Amino acid sequence: MKEFPAVKAFIASHDMKTLPCGRYDIDENNYVKISEMDTKQPGELLFEKHDKYIDVHYLIDGDERMLIGEGKAVLAKEYNEAKDCAFYTCESYREVIIKEGESLVCDTDCLHVGAFSVNEPRKIKKAVFKVRK
Repeated sequence: MKEFPAVKAFIASHDMKTLPCGRYDIDENNYVKISEMDTKQPGELLFEKHDKYIDVHYLIDGDERMLIGEGKAVLAKEYNEAKDCAFYTCESYREVIIKEGESLVCDTDCLHVGAFSVNEPRKIKKAVFKVRK
């Protein structure tokens, strides 16, 4: 895993379990979105990809199954510069389980989709750090 000093410093200096949901600017190049959500089973899969920011997904509470797109990818929704996001379909994928206190780095070339349940659907709390490339 790459070193992300701003991410590590933010986690070390905040009580992540009690931090309210919302966006927090870390510095001029980095921010984090804290959210709570109910995990679900995969349905139609649209994998996201970013150009400007690396995503560091950090599980604050619960566990999450994320899917990483592999093989041929087909553009499904054009890149939205304001949201730094385009969506793709992929011919295959691999699963990654993130547990409480763990993180997953999705670089700008990584097609990914998440918020899927590991076993049964449940509420999770997570942080997605956006680190400018």
